[in-house]
Amino acid sequence: MIRSIFSGIILLLFMSIVIFVLVRIIPGDPALGILAAKASAERGIDPVRHAELREQMGLNEPMIKQYGIWISDTVTGDLGNSVAFRNRPVLDVVKDKFAVTLQIAVFGLALILVVALLFGTTAAIYQGSFLDSVIRLIAVSGMAIPNFLAGTLIVYFLVKYFNWFPPVGNFALWEDPVPAFQQMIWPALALGFYFSALLTRMVRNTMLEVLREDFIRTARAKGLPSRLVTFRHALRNTMAPNLTMYSLLALNLLGGSVIVENIFNVRGMGQAFVLALNFRDYEYIQATLLIVGALVVLVNLATDLAYGFFDPRIRRD
Repeated sequence: MIRSIFSGIILLLFMSIVIFVLVRIIPGDPALGILAAKASAERGIDPVRHAELREQMGLNEPMIKQYGIWISDTVTGDLGNSVAFRNRPVLDVVKDKFAVTLQIAVFGLALILVVALLFGTTAAIYQGSFLDSVIRLIAVSGMAIPNFLAGTLIVYFLVKYFNWFPPVGNFALWEDPVPAFQQMIWPALALGFYFSALLTRMVRNTMLEVLREDFIRTARAKGLPSRLVTFRHALRNTMAPNLTMYSLLALNLLGGSVIVENIFNVRGMGQAFVLALNFRDYEYIQATLLIVGALVVLVNLATDLAYGFFDPRIRRD
């Protein structure tokens, strides 16, 4: 654990350098974003005012100095102020937006796990049957539809045939559960459709391998009920080989929110990230990417620990 944590800190430091450089490669700058929002179509942007604003914002300083200021402020918890959100502290904006995105990701992950484990296990138990063929056909079809297309189709059919429009605003599940559920379930379905199909195939294949193991035949020979053998012995042993995929799915749900939140007009980190890109909001873009990078490191660490829980041989090694 200590070695993994130390490696994660080094990785985050390297990631911060890459993020800082890549953000500044984007054409334009925050000063230009501020002036473009205020400029009229006739007058355009005053180059003199642009130069003055760049000086005030410290954008003319050497890159190394800018990075040093940013990383030192970040370590102390000061993520700066957001240009795209009326000079609000970035930390406050991230808290509001991340709560919304996290709700979608949790809904999506729960949907993926329930569907994939249920369908994958069922397909493995009834291998070669008509039910197995139907589940495999659905899985292949789901893998062929990306999340942006699934989201567009969901919105189209809901609006055209059911006259349903998603609630507008930020709703917390613990404060307003009904509108929050109405707002989150469809983006979660769009995000989870592809990944649940992918994971269903993986669970089916892994379950088939486990069901052929000697300890499963021994459990059945002892007279244990079929349901107990399947869910207590076989299903648990399918978890470890698929743990890496579970962690990747959780992280991909956060990345996929950039597209899905804009389709469903959900005001989370994904939609805010697109707005920040339009304004060249360096502070918000850097903070968002660094937070996602930190989540990747934490999820990988949690996955390593989970391997030891599901497979005691790893703990002994």
